[in-house]
Amino acid sequence: MSDFQIQEKQMFIFRKKGEIINNRATHNGSTMIDGKEYWVNCWVKQGTNGQFFSCTLQLKDEQPTRTVPADDFEDDIPF
Repeated sequence: MSDFQIQEKQMFIFRKKGEIINNRATHNGSTMIDGKEYWVNCWVKQGTNGQFFSCTLQLKDEQPTRTVPADDFEDDIPF
């Protein structure tokens, strides 16, 4: 699969592969709004006028940076 850049106000949605579990999104993807990237989760639902997508957006959280613990203990134990 090729890499692509999400442009402002564009949305990419893909059908999930594998087993579809009840109450979990059947499609997912991402979008960018006001310079912030969001995860998109969509469900196919049945309405009076036919099928439609019901979607939610969740802000993509930045992964916390891993910090290396400081070596601040003293190893001079008199045994």
